[in-house]
Amino acid sequence: FKTDGPLNLRLDPSAGQSASELLLSVTRQGLRELLIDNADEPLAQPLAAALQGQYLETTAQLTRGWRCFDKRKVVYHAQVLGLHAQDHAGQ
Repeated sequence: FKTDGPLNLRLDPSAGQSASELLLSVTRQGLRELLIDNADEPLAQPLAAALQGQYLETTAQLTRGWRCFDKRKVVYHAQVLGLHAQDHAGQ
C-alpha cells in the first residue's frame, strides 16, 4: 500500500462487515478455507493462524503483520477478505 488507510476494501463500505471485523469473527479454520477457496493460497494455514482474532484497522497494520510475504500478495488477500465480507453481508 502506498499510503495507510482503513482496512475496508469493500465496494460498498456500508454493506456487511469490514475485513477487520471479519478477522475477529471468523474461526481459524474458516479463515484458512476462505484463503484456499478464494485465493488458492498455499500458505493458508500459517496465514490464518497469524491473522485470525487480530483486530487490524489499517492497511499498514496488515502489511506489518505479513512482512514475510510479498506485498502484492498482502494487497490481494486484503481484497479477498473485503470482497468475502461484502458478499456475505446480511447472512
